[in-house]
Amino acid sequence: MIIVEAGESSGSLHAARFAREQERIIYAVDNGAPGNARLIADGARPLSPDLENWGNLYHFLERQS
Repeated sequence: MIIVEAGESSGSLHAARFAREQERIIYAVDNGAPGNARLIADGARPLSPDLENWGNLYHFLERQS
């Protein structure tokens, strides 16, 4: 699961909680959004907002897992 931008009480945070319960990997773009910062602090893997080619995101994530 990838969270691009989440507020403090975002539905994305609820979805991330369910993803954790299913033992899925959670990524959050490290962009300063409050929900993203919380997810990263709680163990989500950070993604740089400056990825040059988001079209190759799948291959990037494959290398990270």
